[in-house]
Amino acid sequence: MIDCKTDTSMICLSYDQALAETRQLIADTLIQAPPVIRPYTSFLARGSGKMLRASGVLLCALDGDLAIHPDAVRMAAAIEIIHLASLVHDDVIDNAGLRRGRPTLNRQAGNKKAVICGDYLLSRSFKIVSRIPDPQGYLNVKFADYIGSLCLGELNQLINNSNFHMTPLSYFRIIKGKTAALFEASFLAGALTGGVPESELGTYCRLGHTIGMIFQLTDDCMDFEAGEDEAGKNTHSDYEQNVITLPLIFAMKSDPEFKAELLAAEEGGNKLSRRQINRQVIGARGLQKTRRVVWKYGEKALRMMDQLELSEEKRCQLETLLQKAMRQA
Repeated sequence: MIDCKTDTSMICLSYDQALAETRQLIADTLIQAPPVIRPYTSFLARGSGKMLRASGVLLCALDGDLAIHPDAVRMAAAIEIIHLASLVHDDVIDNAGLRRGRPTLNRQAGNKKAVICGDYLLSRSFKIVSRIPDPQGYLNVKFADYIGSLCLGELNQLINNSNFHMTPLSYFRIIKGKTAALFEASFLAGALTGGVPESELGTYCRLGHTIGMIFQLTDDCMDFEAGEDEAGKNTHSDYEQNVITLPLIFAMKSDPEFKAELLAAEEGGNKLSRRQINRQVIGARGLQKTRRVVWKYGEKALRMMDQLELSEEKRCQLETLLQKAMRQA
């Protein structure tokens, strides 16, 4: 990867321009797919995501002149398409019916077609990445490792379905792979494209990881407290799909009787109602304790930003991204 300072032949972009071009590249990839799969990719193109991972790439790619190299646009689009593929596969695994406020692809076209469509999206992301120069070896090794971490995180979550004895540390290991890895990949890709000093690359990685953890833990809280319109997906679905998240782990630790009730229901082949779970998790301060973890991660992210040579504008934009991950913006 090369930056705007070393490649004077390239027309570099502002953040808004780069984000718009990223959206366009994603849309083109989905809408211009081969006819046999186009109905399904076009269906996905009509959904609008938060683009947080793409924003992470582009913000970290901002150079001292607040310009972004076109390679960052390609990287941002590739990572968002990988994220979209993972969502398609997740919805099949969870048998979910709603995503981003719309019916899921598996509900619309069936599980088999959805899985194939997700696989196709992965192939398109790798094709986009293949067009980016890679002198640092990031795309050859690290990028594939991050995708592997995502897959292993998802598998680890499945293996631990209905594991009511899971510890917070075990859960952190799961979301480190399934969510934080792709955020970390985004921040490192942007930093490399933006030509940041090599001494800062590790901090960019840790910052991306931290914001990814914040995003997932906040999402876990919303699963218990938000309506479908706010969350944009099926809410309270984690427990129903046997997925154990941190608010529930904290609640079980605080209230052994609640944990015993969950275990008894599971052994009897039953589930507590959404209302029961919601009341118990809130009453046992599971959400409050998880929010406290999120807040600590947020403070950690701000300290990491202090360690980076950031312009006032770039710092402001990264703080806004942090707030979005915490659902405060």
